[in-house]
Amino acid sequence: MKIHSIILLLASWLWFAASSSAFTPTPPPAGAVVRAVLFYLPTCPHCHKVITEDLPPLFEKYRGQLEMIGVDISQPGGQALYQAAIQRFSIPDERLGVPTLTWET
Repeated sequence: MKIHSIILLLASWLWFAASSSAFTPTPPPAGAVVRAVLFYLPTCPHCHKVITEDLPPLFEKYRGQLEMIGVDISQPGGQALYQAAIQRFSIPDERLGVPTLTWET
């Protein structure tokens, strides 16, 4: 799966997880590694919450099975990658925003 697919899928999952108290992530298959990309803005309070509160328990629970990089979309390169993901997956305007998380197993 290409990096753009990874980014978009993980972003969608995290957005849903952050906005739904009833969401319980499906654990990856035994031995699988989920590689994730988080699009964020340093000034976004929702991003801050996800990074400081929502992700640490997932890293703890899935030690070694979750690898993640962050992409700051306030930077030109980060914005370009975010725009590429939006185009690749035809994300409608009403679904745009950060935090955005995509992944690949």
